[in-house]
Amino acid sequence: MGSYLAPAAYFNRTSLMTKMISLLLRLSVAFVWLYQGLWHKIFEVSAHHRAIMIQALGETWGPLTMKTLGFFEVTLGVLVLLHYKPKLMALIQVALLIGMNGAGLFFAAKQIPDIGGMLTMNFVFIMAILTNTLSPHQHE
Repeated sequence: MGSYLAPAAYFNRTSLMTKMISLLLRLSVAFVWLYQGLWHKIFEVSAHHRAIMIQALGETWGPLTMKTLGFFEVTLGVLVLLHYKPKLMALIQVALLIGMNGAGLFFAAKQIPDIGGMLTMNFVFIMAILTNTLSPHQHE
């Protein structure tokens, strides 16, 4: 005979699982922003992002814009972690990703080694942002 969960116990377990999944999604999205901002744009561990920004904006404005963008991405990561205005943050994140991908394709496509991979990863990232934000269990 299987175990029986009383309805209240079932809903408490489901609610806990939903909250855990939501937290993990939020952490995942925040860590992507923190990683991209700190590692790729502020600390410049890889020259790849710098090359794209220089191709798009030139020697003078490219590196400065990249650092500014890095600080903005770190700020987004922190705000996502803090669950600050999730719907507004989702809108900003999606707009930023579409803008960065569009600008990269338009101004620096030669510097992007795998355009299909970039677009696929960013589509998945946008879906994670929207899934976490638009979940009926999220509260503003």
